[in-house]
Amino acid sequence: MKNSKFEFFLNKRNIYIIWAIVGVAMAMKQYFAGDNPHAHINNFIIFKTSFYHLLQQKHLYDYHPNEYVDLFLYGPPFTVMIAPFAIVPTLSGVVLWNVANSVLLVYALFELPFFDDKTKAIISWLCLNSSITSLINVQFHGIVTALILFSYIFIKKEKDFWAALCIVLGTMTKLYGVVGLAFFFFSKNKLKLIASGLFWIAVLFVLPMAFSSPAYVLQSYQEWLAILVKKNAINVVLDNPYQDLSVMGMVRRIMSDATISNLYFVLPAVLIFALGYTRYPLFSNIRYQLLMLSSALMMVVLASSGTEASTLLIGFVGVIIWYQQSQQGSVEKALFIFALVVTSFGPTDLMPKFIRNEYLRKYALMIFPMLLVWLRVHWDMLSMKNEALID
Repeated sequence: MKNSKFEFFLNKRNIYIIWAIVGVAMAMKQYFAGDNPHAHINNFIIFKTSFYHLLQQKHLYDYHPNEYVDLFLYGPPFTVMIAPFAIVPTLSGVVLWNVANSVLLVYALFELPFFDDKTKAIISWLCLNSSITSLINVQFHGIVTALILFSYIFIKKEKDFWAALCIVLGTMTKLYGVVGLAFFFFSKNKLKLIASGLFWIAVLFVLPMAFSSPAYVLQSYQEWLAILVKKNAINVVLDNPYQDLSVMGMVRRIMSDATISNLYFVLPAVLIFALGYTRYPLFSNIRYQLLMLSSALMMVVLASSGTEASTLLIGFVGVIIWYQQSQQGSVEKALFIFALVVTSFGPTDLMPKFIRNEYLRKYALMIFPMLLVWLRVHWDMLSMKNEALID
């Protein structure tokens, strides 16, 4: 009987159903919370309204206090991508949006190479808590994570045309997708990947113009870059415990100095990341590829002042992939448990409120275990033997 129950939770179909139900439940919970049905789904209202602003050729990146709180921060192609969720009633839209973010991530996890189905099921369950944190904020991070994963998966499957779409779409909507370029050297069809990338850049650049005008879209790209710079300045403050949960934010808060530049962290991180490419004989090694995938997923979270609790999902998926391909010795287990407790459970009610607010949020310590894992990933990459597993 025990084995039967265990098998239920390892069944792929059951996992899809449960993740879809979780997506629906989080959307419904937020929609019906409080007297104002929009108060707790503000992020989705921002997303949905962007499509109508595109149609009306309104300023995408201005404050619209009569419609929502905060700012729209995504690229112009996002305004078209959100259209299927925007044209239906708000309740239906937010439910479908959450289900899409939930199910697409699970689908990407089950498409990962190297791991057997049992391990993929375990990976999905380990991701669930962090996914709920994103879903309860009706955020975009499930799809963002899936796009990064598919950038690698399609390259691995020699489907470079679709890999290029994932890289370009991820970059032109959220910027984080640019890390998909980290897998360029794994491609066996590099010219096809480049040509496909140029094709998709052209398609996604022009696509919003079909709903507005070329002049409006060109202006929107300029405004997008400007608002990202502005948002970075807004994020880099010491008194907002919900923003800048990055390595830079952690150091700035511990040192009580908001003037510490991102460059002190970003430049060394890029150097460490680049050192991985010195192991070019391992480019066809699947363990090496998974380490690079893990590093890319974590780096966008570690080095972004826009990192919030819900953003940690992207990096935590990288932590899980690293752990599942590792030897799972005492060091690996300790690092993973540390990340599971602090990074995944840290932003939630599973962590005591006093610890969560007075330490983890106040000093952005939720990112610290992920930093240690990321450094360990690069240690593993640089110390890996050339005769390791080739796929």
